[in-house]
Parts: sequence; C-alpha cells; structure tokens
Amino acid sequence: MKSLIPICFYPTRKIILDDDNIFTESILFKMQDKHFSSYTSPHCLLNYLLKKYDTVFRQTDLFEIEQANSELSAYYNFHIPIKKWNAIATNTFVCDISVILIDYHIPNMNGIDFLNQIKNFPFKKILITGEQDYSIGIDALNVGLVDAYIRKDDPDLLNKMNSLVRALEWKYFTELSLSAYNISELNYLKNDVFLKKFEKLILENNITSFFLTNKEGDFSGFNVEREQSFIVVRSRKQLQELSNLAKEDGASEEIINDLVQAKVIPFFRNKQYWEIPAKEWGGFLHPANLLTDDSSLVWAVISPHS
Repeated sequence: MKSLIPICFYPTRKIILDDDNIFTESILFKMQDKHFSSYTSPHCLLNYLLKKYDTVFRQTDLFEIEQANSELSAYYNFHIPIKKWNAIATNTFVCDISVILIDYHIPNMNGIDFLNQIKNFPFKKILITGEQDYSIGIDALNVGLVDAYIRKDDPDLLNKMNSLVRALEWKYFTELSLSAYNISELNYLKNDVFLKKFEKLILENNITSFFLTNKEGDFSGFNVEREQSFIVVRSRKQLQELSNLAKEDGASEEIINDLVQAKVIPFFRNKQYWEIPAKEWGGFLHPANLLTDDSSLVWAVISPHS
C-alpha cells in the first residue's frame, strides 16, 4: 500500500529470472508496454548486474551530506537536478531496474543463493515459488532477503504479480526519496489525503513520469506522448505568506484577498515570485481546489497552455 509520494518517478525495467521459457514468454506477452524483460541463465544475469549494470539516477543526485556530527547524525542538503530529471522524464526508455522476479528453481543454484549475491542492490526483489517452496518465500521475506513472494501456481498469478510490481516500483522511488521525508517543507509528501488525490490526478491525466521541481510543491508530469503538465500543492500558510509579500509589493486588493482566502495558487513556471512584480501576478494565478478532509492544503492541475 502506498503511503508516501516520491520526489520523482519514471518507468523502469522489470526483470524475470526463470528458465521456463513458456512461463516467461507468457508473462512478457501479457505485460507488454510495462518494460519487462527476461533471463533464463542466473549466471548471465549475475554477470550483467555485478559487472555492467549502473543506474541512471541514484540518491546522491538528490541529497548531499552537508554536515555530520560525532553522534553519526547528518544534515542532508536537498537539491533538485531539473535538467537531469527533464532528460529522464522525456526519454522513452530508461535502463534503471526497479524490480527483479526470481524463480526459486533456477539452473545450477536456487533463488536464495542468487538473492544473497544481489542483496545490496536497491531494486526490489520478488521470489517466485512453487507449492512445495511456499515456506521458503515466507522465510526470505522475514529475513529481508525479498520484498515479496508469489506462488507460480496461483490461479490469479498475473493480477497479483502486476499489483505487486506496481507497488514495488513506487516503493523503489520512495526509498530513493527517503531523506526528503525528514524535511519539514516537504511534509505534503507524507500527507495521506494528498497522496490519494495525487494518485487520482496521475491516473486522470495519464501521467507516467513526474518529478518535484521545487520545495514549494510543484510537480512536473509527463504523459505517454511526452506532453507536460503540472500538479501544484500549497498550504494555506504558504498562501498567507505570499499575500503579505504581495501587499508589500503593491498588489491589488483582489489578488491579496484571493490569496488570503486560498482561492488561487500562484504558479510562476521557471521564475521565482520575487522576479515578477506582485501587481502583475494576475496572469500567474490559477483556481485552487480544496483538499477534501484536509483544509490546510489546496491543489491545482496546470496544463502547458494554462
């Protein structure tokens, strides 16, 4: 179950390791357009992962340890690599792996042996077991060797696999974003009410990749056709602070009152609010929608031509 919003998300690779060609071809056929690929040889996959594989995007792209004290606590400086995110989000294929599914019965070793050799990789792991190996999957989950297990003979295998992979791909990105959840300005990433709305907006706008463009709460999203839109979230406190700044900068009463009452959300695209005189903010204000069950936040979806 999703409980956090990652600061970035994009389609990633999912790999199945199983020497049963009929099984893997069936899965690949049914999972078309979801970036699945397969290996039949554990040694070939290990060689690729241990010697050749490298991620395009990693946690160090997002966070730098600015200061650490003697008690081993650290202060993380969060920075947003807009150019890199734009390149990834508009790419039709990204080689990063988010999930690997490993059959327990693989040639010359078993799935547990294989998992022990890749346990330090950040991608999520699913063990595929048979009826007789069910307890092995439970044990692997309990010791943290896998993130999930699934039975190959499950009559609802495809639906369960699809649901697991979607959830674990999301989890891969929330773990990449882990240090962000300790930053108070980004508390909306942990807001359960906004998470439900965010997921719904992604589906309604066919967004397949997104990333946070600033701490204030602007998400840049792209659909399959690489068309861009924005999901924007603001707190009433942020809007109140902006109304005070607008008043000091000579904005109209209408602009000031609309900000105070959280009727509008300012969205300045690639500029900062202080770069634009407040009396000219009218063209950058968008109708705000109240977040049901949490009156402290408002949101808007902004198309490229809004």
